[in-house]
Amino acid sequence: MTLTTTPERNDTDELLDETESAAAELVGTAFRVGRLWATHGLTVADRTLQAAADTLEATAKTLADLSRRIDGESSIDG
Repeated sequence: MTLTTTPERNDTDELLDETESAAAELVGTAFRVGRLWATHGLTVADRTLQAAADTLEATAKTLADLSRRIDGESSIDG
């Protein structure tokens, strides 16, 4: 009959486990924070682009109206 021995855990092993666990938790937290910032940035970009599109649409309408007015005035004069 052969006895197999398992190495005993010591304080260093426990400290190593705690350190690895803390590192894994830190990486997970950093990943979640990164995702939150990415989501926030994309939301801000979406709102900014929508506002720019609205402004460009209003500008296009104003220019079209101005063009019609100018064409109308030149028809009357000419």
